[in-house]
Amino acid sequence: MLLLRLTSDMEVTLAGVALIAVTLAFLKTSSLSFNPAPITFLDDCLLVIPIPFFFVNTALNVIAEIFHGSGYRAGVLLLQLLQVLLQTPMLIDGLRGRRNECCSRYKKPGREVVTFLIIINLAMWVVFTFEQKKADTLVAAPKFFGERWLYIGHTTVPLMLFYRFHSAVCSADIWKSAYEKEED
Repeated sequence: MLLLRLTSDMEVTLAGVALIAVTLAFLKTSSLSFNPAPITFLDDCLLVIPIPFFFVNTALNVIAEIFHGSGYRAGVLLLQLLQVLLQTPMLIDGLRGRRNECCSRYKKPGREVVTFLIIINLAMWVVFTFEQKKADTLVAAPKFFGERWLYIGHTTVPLMLFYRFHSAVCSADIWKSAYEKEED
């Protein structure tokens, strides 16, 4: 029980801090000018495709936690889903950002927050990867859904892990492309 509480506290801390960072990044990077680069279409697709898997996994986990677990854990899962739903449009918007103005060339709005998003997405990826080894003992879904949870987990979790890693890569792409001098 203590391990479950510590794990949930760590997840809520990561998700809460990431939610604040995403909000700040969205506000700061919105001052960048728009660049409709066609190369970001693939990144857009790779960011959007895992979202239904987040919905399925979160919905089923929340149902299981409400009936056989704790409401706190259900809240943690919903907070993580909210963070993903806010981060995706921020990344899609940020990938199109380019600073052209002379004054923003030196200010570099949001660069620190984007750097932090790289780190926190990698941290969430690592935590989620290693947590999956003990997930069956920590969450109520395997008990609630039985053997069906094996199939659900094996279809949703890989894309959820991919989303976290790809979000870090997209944040690094924003960090590089939005703040470097454009070639003439």
